[in-house]
Amino acid sequence: MLPAYTVTYLTADVGLSRNHVNHIYKDSRGFIWFSTTSGVDRYDGYDFLHFSGVGNGYQYPLKVVNCVEEDAEGNLWIGSENGLFCHDYKTGQLYPLPPKIKSEIDMSGQFVNHLKCDPHDN
Repeated sequence: MLPAYTVTYLTADVGLSRNHVNHIYKDSRGFIWFSTTSGVDRYDGYDFLHFSGVGNGYQYPLKVVNCVEEDAEGNLWIGSENGLFCHDYKTGQLYPLPPKIKSEIDMSGQFVNHLKCDPHDN
């Protein structure tokens, strides 16, 4: 006999910012992050917290978010249609990636579709 499962739908009706979700990621703290077409939403099992990049001290707009990845320090890297951002858990702030990394790669305004940390946490 198969075990019974309960399915719960998380939609805009219960707090998700948009019903269109590009990516879902579960971080090391147990939060589930939904990459949407209007930012990224954090879900704790009960409530949603929306990060759009504007308001609450944020000044860098997140529009369409495509992916989320966590590094070894617990920071979240957020890939969007307008670049790469880092959410610092210690400060609660969202920072854009510097326009040039090591003066070799120009990331300003680049479309970021996928993120993955390598075994060396790069």
